[in-house]
Amino acid sequence: MAPAVAQASPPGALRAGPGYHEPAVGSCYDLGWDQAAKRSAPQDPVPCDAPHTLMTVKVKRLSKPVNWSSNLSSRFEVPCTKAMYSAIGGTKLAAMSAYQLWFFLPTKKERAKGARWIRCDVGLRAGRTGLDRLPTAVTLTSLPLDKSVARCLVGKTLATTACSNGHTWKAKKAFKLSNRATSAAQYQKQGRRCARLTNTQHYVFDGPSAEEWKAGNQFMVCFKAN
Repeated sequence: MAPAVAQASPPGALRAGPGYHEPAVGSCYDLGWDQAAKRSAPQDPVPCDAPHTLMTVKVKRLSKPVNWSSNLSSRFEVPCTKAMYSAIGGTKLAAMSAYQLWFFLPTKKERAKGARWIRCDVGLRAGRTGLDRLPTAVTLTSLPLDKSVARCLVGKTLATTACSNGHTWKAKKAFKLSNRATSAAQYQKQGRRCARLTNTQHYVFDGPSAEEWKAGNQFMVCFKAN
């Protein structure tokens, strides 16, 4: 998925109703971290051949009723995660990359016009509070990944960052799980396989969340100190 310019809004996006101001899949946005951390992002899209930090991979239309003050993630996170995996090139490549999802609600004015959608964007993490510029094409084809998109970890919180930024851990291997851990003990047991894959007893591992597992990601990632 590598559009050259931001796409026009879908038909009907200017009429009051659930699709009011609905963004187009493939649209690009140049948002900083603070802007991307907000629930709504009213900024207009930019041409995708210009500098940008986010690209829309899915717009999930919500059915009534919608309580905007509640946690709505169960209604959109799995399909949006599937869309990100599809855009990037698969679950293993996504797990080994620094690509992550950002979600945006319609603004209050848009909701007052009946808008009922969630915008799901892919972006490149740059540590705990950063966003890197996206490449023109986000699709990945094979491992090893270029350091500009490869997944590393930084800081005490082990925040994901592209390996082109400062980091302390680098993703080295990913292996497929037969089942998702249902306890901390089982999770630790699964992660011990990373000792052999990284050839060290000093490693970090990260498995899929419940939502990522439902979206098809069954990969545990092993990190080695850099």
